[in-house]
Amino acid sequence: MQQPPVIIGHRLKRMAKGMAEIEQSACASFAFIGLNDSGFCTAGGVDGVLQGFLNILNVPFVGSDVLGASLCMAKHVAKDVLRSHQIPVVPGLAVYSWKRKCVSYSDCVKICGEILFIKPCSSGSSIGVSRVTNAAEFDVALDAAFKFDDVVLVEKAIDG
Repeated sequence: MQQPPVIIGHRLKRMAKGMAEIEQSACASFAFIGLNDSGFCTAGGVDGVLQGFLNILNVPFVGSDVLGASLCMAKHVAKDVLRSHQIPVVPGLAVYSWKRKCVSYSDCVKICGEILFIKPCSSGSSIGVSRVTNAAEFDVALDAAFKFDDVVLVEKAIDG
């Protein structure tokens, strides 16, 4: 008898609860991963950890595999891969927390243009994203983004 699919919805309060449900239903026919809550973006929900867990349990799932999910959550690495295959990406640079003081607003403007977007590399959607047009905003935006990640992207604003 085929087991019903395990549905891991976007409203789960804790990743551990979802994993416990999957483990209890290890004989499920497949898992539907429907996570998009900001709490899961850095807690193993959309970064490949859950997909790896399902692989260990030998439970097939819908969506990206481990590599695809983890690569896309590391935005700076994903951009490097795309660039290496001559796929255009938005101009920008990765700033590591330990090198934060080595990067200035004027340095970034030379690379990216007058209007910048600053965001955590491994966060989802618009979490920790700031639009920057001057040096004072730049410092505030870096502080905000570094609350979510140790690596931050500084990118050119694109109209459209």
